Amino acid sequence: MSLGVGSPVTIGRDSLLRLIDDVLEDACNRVSRSVLLTGEAGIGKTHMLRELHHRAKPMDLRIITARCSPNDEHDLFGLFMRLAAELGDTALQPPTTELQRYAVAKHLVETLRAVPTVVVIDDLQWCDYVSQRTLLHLFDLVSAAGIAVVVVSRPIDEVRSETGASNLRALARLMETHTVEGLSAEESAVLVSASLGHHVERPVLEMLMQLTNGNPFFLIEITRQRESINATDALLLPREVEAILDARLDLLGPEEDAVALAGIAGDVGRIDDLASVFEAAGITAGVVAEPGAGT
Repeated sequence: MSLGVGSPVTIGRDSLLRLIDDVLEDACNRVSRSVLLTGEAGIGKTHMLRELHHRAKPMDLRIITARCSPNDEHDLFGLFMRLAAELGDTALQPPTTELQRYAVAKHLVETLRAVPTVVVIDDLQWCDYVSQRTLLHLFDLVSAAGIAVVVVSRPIDEVRSETGASNLRALARLMETHTVEGLSAEESAVLVSASLGHHVERPVLEMLMQLTNGNPFFLIEITRQRESINATDALLLPREVEAILDARLDLLGPEEDAVALAGIAGDVGRIDDLASVFEAAGITAGVVAEPGAGT
């Protein structure tokens, strides 16, 4: 499964690029590695996978890629079926019992170790529960197989399913976990300048950083539709960015109204006044705390 063609252009991320190089070198030498890259939507996780593919091209490595999607929840054992298809086993029938699934997955691991291999799994947060559990049960076997596994996931606290979040926490404890952070102000300036085709002034950059916190996807989506941006512009979030932010608010569930009211109130008024507004809105007092109370 291709993750893109051509040479990716990467700004910043020096430590992550060194990590990728180390993983690829270890895979060539049959040294087992298991790496989990986690970060918010648009932060550049999938771009790092493109870098991995590009840097692996001159090496004697096999790259096997599986990408999960929001529709995979009910596709039981779907991750391993896609991995089997990538290995050329298109006749495999989905196993129906846990014992059969374990046997099939173990066979796939044995097949993977035949040549120097890197297994890439994108968007593991959307993987079906059965595949996640199978991966956990097989982790010791994978760790001894002399292959590299690179997994990408959203932050665990953004996973709606409790069982899915539990599986991700368990895998994060077993794997080398690295958080992909937003770009620095200097790196963001380079990215925005490249997107606009000209240098951006400091007030404009500060405005963009406040709005995006250095998220590369947000920065590009805001700037790619404009030839120039002034610090006095009233920027509108692109539809793609709004969809991501809306999804994040949905994760708050019953506390969304409380967060919205707190955002409107800001730093004005007393905590007693805000608590009264919450009570009038039917919001429980459990989400209200004095500053520094730890909630």
